[in-house]
Amino acid sequence: MKNQKGFIQIPILATIIAGILILGGGGYFGVRQYQSYQYNKTKQAQEAQQQKDSEIENLKKEVEGLKKEQAKSAQLTQGELTNAAIIKTVKSAVVYVESPYGSGSGMIFTKDGYILTNAHVVKETASVKVYLVDGRSFMISTMSYDEDADIAILKVDANNLPVVGFGDSRTAQQGDEVFTFGYPFGIKGDVSFKEGTISRKLVDSGLSYIETSAEIHPGNSGGPLVDKTGKVIGINTGQVGKSISGIILGESIKFAISINVAKDLIPKLKLTAKSASLFTAECANQKARGLVTIFNLNSDAQVLIKSTRLTPSSGLIFRLDKTIVVPSAKVVNGKWTQGHLEVSITADKIGPEYKISPNTFSVPAFIGSDKYDKIYAKSFQSTTCN
Repeated sequence: MKNQKGFIQIPILATIIAGILILGGGGYFGVRQYQSYQYNKTKQAQEAQQQKDSEIENLKKEVEGLKKEQAKSAQLTQGELTNAAIIKTVKSAVVYVESPYGSGSGMIFTKDGYILTNAHVVKETASVKVYLVDGRSFMISTMSYDEDADIAILKVDANNLPVVGFGDSRTAQQGDEVFTFGYPFGIKGDVSFKEGTISRKLVDSGLSYIETSAEIHPGNSGGPLVDKTGKVIGINTGQVGKSISGIILGESIKFAISINVAKDLIPKLKLTAKSASLFTAECANQKARGLVTIFNLNSDAQVLIKSTRLTPSSGLIFRLDKTIVVPSAKVVNGKWTQGHLEVSITADKIGPEYKISPNTFSVPAFIGSDKYDKIYAKSFQSTTCN
């Protein structure tokens, strides 16, 4: 009986152990299932957050894009253009101006062929040809210029030409963005486009000018200076700086004639325009001549031999027509008075560029000596080829 009781207890013990194992295993698998559930829940939450963050970032980009578009729209409502739009608006009306003595730039301002440029580009020139961006070219039929203002208008016989629009140079302000168009250094091909700002506005001898940081090289003369609306506010004219034989060294001041000066002169120039055939190019066959007064600040008389070179600010060369003796400086009525003598001069070469307005001349032979600043010449009338 005792042995039978032992046999009975063994199955009971086995059943208990099996139950414990089953319950323990179920608990283990339950924990694993719970952990898996928590992991998946966390991952889903992270993915949802990432999607939300991505949507927020996209919304931010859209808002920034809208702000930029609004800013651009605000500019356009004020009439301002992008650089590409300015080029598209102006470029086709910029012309290459060619004469037997050089080249420059100009701008068409009426559909029937009136062109604005600088007087120094075309004056005293009988034969002037203009080239358009589209490949067409025309000889001018009439011309008129104002030498003092350095403004000229040309006329070609053509219709439906591209034109520039004139702005108001009075509204241009220091710091405004501006752009130059033209053919620097006389190089044909595509029109050059340079950007800069207005450095300042100047008035000299009753004429107004715009100084700019935009590049204006030889050959740009006569081309348009335009504002952000694509309107012409000036005529590119030149640069001023330290020069040797007419070549600008280092930094220079670039300036343009205010367009309002041209707008005031255009009606008069149209009335006084002459046929191109009437321009005899008087300096084409003979050298320009004129009178200068030589001044001597030295205490000794100075001999200047025939053909001594005299150079105005442009770097051109004129020569004395004869040998002269310039009196020394002396005291007159208690004042130190420089000696002086009037003499005729002749241009070194043939060309209309030698027909110049009153000027101050240096004597290159004295460069490097104290005489360079003490002996100089002045002309009080323009040189002529008559």
